[in-house]
Amino acid sequence: MAKIILFDIDGTLIKSSNAHFVSFSKALKKVYGVKGDIYEVNPHGMTDKQIIIEILKKKSIRKEIIDLRIKECLEEMIKYFLIDIKKEDIFLLPGTESFLKYLRERNFLLGIATGNLEEIAQEKLKKKDIDHYFKFGAFGSDEIKRTNIIKRAIERAKEESEGKNKKDIFHIGDTPEDIFAGKENGISVIGMASGKYKEKDLKEAGADFVFKDFFEAREKFKMINNC
Repeated sequence: MAKIILFDIDGTLIKSSNAHFVSFSKALKKVYGVKGDIYEVNPHGMTDKQIIIEILKKKSIRKEIIDLRIKECLEEMIKYFLIDIKKEDIFLLPGTESFLKYLRERNFLLGIATGNLEEIAQEKLKKKDIDHYFKFGAFGSDEIKRTNIIKRAIERAKEESEGKNKKDIFHIGDTPEDIFAGKENGISVIGMASGKYKEKDLKEAGADFVFKDFFEAREKFKMINNC
């Protein structure tokens, strides 16, 4: 088995999903009775559960009320998303599928590490028919903090690969939070400057490599494979 690569989803593999954004607002209204929008906070790099909690804090909802109904809110998010995603086109970022094929042909083990709730993450991957590339994952359903999601993904990677060392594991993401979480877990991190954050931002966050898209990543792949 070659090295292991963990992928973020939004802003890394695919462009953002409006159905996902709207599911927050619909669930917040139904469960907590408040109007909320994900851009009332900075959602980039946050987990789904974190986003919900931070929005509700801004609405001055008491912690005990948040905690009491958060599970229900997340369940409603999933329901709304699974309905609305059927009507939405989402798009892979440039070079995504060719890079995934390239890695699979070389026996890389690929996994997901995302703040999305698992049902939402899996449906996005299925929508673009790339779910079959990934053998395991860790999600916002597993942990609230991205650092812990990466930790969980590493544990699952080791189970899948019969104990691979951390030096053989990489995480690919598009936000400084992805970089910080990977570094806190002692693995190498590849930044994708494909969204809000540019090459400078990701390098300053500590990325080992930064690429503008997966076409560039594939061209320079020997650097990753040999480091």
